[in-house]
Order: sequence, then structure tokens, then C-alpha cells
Amino acid sequence: MIALLDAKHQDICFSACGVLLNLTVDRDKRVILKEGGGIKKLVDCLRDFGPTDWQLACLVCKTLWNFSENITNASSCFGDEAANTLLALLSSFLGKTPDCESVNLIKMRKIISCCLCG
Repeated sequence: MIALLDAKHQDICFSACGVLLNLTVDRDKRVILKEGGGIKKLVDCLRDFGPTDWQLACLVCKTLWNFSENITNASSCFGDEAANTLLALLSSFLGKTPDCESVNLIKMRKIISCCLCG
């Protein structure tokens, strides 16, 4: 499923992300997403398709939300590069300037929540 996120086709990314969303509900399966490079690929999908496809952006955010449950540090959860990219993307969707110096998961989850709730 993670490999399908590289397809560069919105419909394939959408379907793959839906399966990954369901997978991340199970805490024991979340490690598969990180070890398989899924976090970076989800962020790439959000960057590539999020600005024009809010439904796919929502699926990506929900998947990342599930993945980050009970984790307190965005960098350790997503990795430094992915956390900074994610913060910049989500902030740009909300029309805000990101503060990449102080990335923490509570802040990241608030931004994701804003994106999910509109």
C-alpha cells in the first residue's frame, strides 16, 4: 500500500491512503507505516495533491493524526524533515507562517485538527 503513494495519481493515492488510515487505527500496525517510508510519502501526497484535493488532504491528515496518537514530539514521531515539511504545508493551507523552530506534536495536532475541521 505504501508503494502506491508514489503513483502520482490522485485516485490511487486516495485509495492507498484510505487503507493506511484504517491500518493506523491498530497501534501495532503503525510501525509498518514509519518503517516503510510511509510518513514521507504521505507528506509528499499532501504536498502534491493537498492544495487542489481537500478530500485527499483530509485522508492524509487523518492518517497522520492516527499515527501520532499519544506521541509528544513531532520530530521523533514523523522525523525532522517530514515534521518541518508537514508544518509548513499545513500552515500554508491555513494561511499562516510556520514556526519550524518550535515544532512539537501538540502544535502539529492542533494544526491538523484545524485542517480537518475546516
